Amino acid sequence: MDNQNISLKHKVALLYMVAFLGLVMHVLMALFNTLIPVMQAILNSEDAGKYTETLTKTLAEFDNPAMGIMMLVFVLLFIISIVIPILFNSKKMKWVAFILGVLLSIMNIIDGITHIFVNGDMNGLYTLLISGGIGVIGVLCNYRWIKSDV
Repeated sequence: MDNQNISLKHKVALLYMVAFLGLVMHVLMALFNTLIPVMQAILNSEDAGKYTETLTKTLAEFDNPAMGIMMLVFVLLFIISIVIPILFNSKKMKWVAFILGVLLSIMNIIDGITHIFVNGDMNGLYTLLISGGIGVIGVLCNYRWIKSDV
C-alpha cells in the first residue's frame, strides 16, 4: 500500500466522522435551544408556562419510537461508514462506504433544508453545512479512494 491510499482511506473515515459529529451537534442544539429559555425563565422567577408547550413538543419528538429508531439507524449507518474505510480495502467495501455516504449526505441535506424552511429552525444550517457539506466532501474523497489502484 502506498501512502496516498492510506491517506485517502483515513480522510474518508475522518470526513464521515465529522459529518456524524455534525448530526450529534444538531440534536444537542435542538435540545439546548428548547431547554435554555425554560431554565432562564425558572432562574429569573418568571412564568415558564409559555415555554412548556415548546419543551413538551421537543421532548415528545425524542420520546417517539419512530424518532428513536430513525436516530439508531442514522448512528449505525454512520458507524458502518466510518469503520469500513479503517478496516477494509476491498473494492466492494469501498463501494458500500460510498453508497452509505451518499445516502447519509442526502438524508442530512434534506433534514437541514426541512429544518430551515419548513420549521424555521436555523439549527438546520448546522446539519446542512456540517453533516451535509462535509458528508459530500467525504463522498467525493471516497470516490477518489475507489478509483485509486489499490
